[in-house]
Amino acid sequence: MKNIFAKMFDRPFARQDTLPSTLEFTLSDGTVLTAEVRISQRARHIQSKIDYRGHATLVLPADCSVPLLRSHLPDIQESFEIVWKKYRTILKRQANSCSLPESIALPAVNETFHIKVTTVQPHDRLQDCKEENVIRRVLVHGAEKHTVLVVESPGQLLLMQSNDNPRLCARALQCWCRIKATCCLPAFLERLATKGGFVINNVSVRDQRGRWGSCSTRGNKGASASVNISLNWRTLLLPVPLLEHLCWHELCHLRHMDHSPAYHEELARFSPHWTQYEKALQNVWRDMPWWALPENGPATPPRR
Repeated sequence: MKNIFAKMFDRPFARQDTLPSTLEFTLSDGTVLTAEVRISQRARHIQSKIDYRGHATLVLPADCSVPLLRSHLPDIQESFEIVWKKYRTILKRQANSCSLPESIALPAVNETFHIKVTTVQPHDRLQDCKEENVIRRVLVHGAEKHTVLVVESPGQLLLMQSNDNPRLCARALQCWCRIKATCCLPAFLERLATKGGFVINNVSVRDQRGRWGSCSTRGNKGASASVNISLNWRTLLLPVPLLEHLCWHELCHLRHMDHSPAYHEELARFSPHWTQYEKALQNVWRDMPWWALPENGPATPPRR
């Protein structure tokens, strides 16, 4: 904390109330964090964040001024100490458990796939794999001509790798899961939408790195509005009650594009235990297996 004010603010600004774009914090273990300063119209208080890549962000309310930021620097320093310690703990735990799963369960479609990994010689052609009852093949390329072929058959995933590369296998599993999710999740959401009397125009499956799903509308309100819901492919791994709650969460945004009391009242009609499910979604994200994480980095809670 020594000379922290001088380091951060002893440089010219265009105006006296102009906030810096970045701030540096030297932590107790010697780590120097360069935090990106971001202004949020929705934020009500200062937030210190570190994402799965170790990128630090300082979120400030729109009305935050330089004097106010100065006064909160000791608290911000302490907050970054806490989130950095959590980040390092998660990173260490995941680094010690980078093994591929023995099976993958997909509760939404009531399917479980046992995983078998094999390493083939470089002269073998992965694309020519001719397994019986093959449903789908997914070929993923990595660095230095490394490849992994995922061969799906009933109840089994065969991962054929050109060399021992767990992280490339993890990426291949992600690609396979996303394809499965694209086939399954839109129909799952549309069934609930019909049941609840909601009308949606489009459902997409994405690789969202910090949220379970999102809802957006384009155009004027009414019949001409285009309603789009995006779901994270990782929702395919959720227990069915949590997946249903998440779908209701996004569908209810079609009637209330906020998290107001009116929105929560609407959500409670379809998901009476929504408070418990919201907390459960946070916990599931934190405990997600390493192979399913964005870029296989440590988990951070998704934005709601």
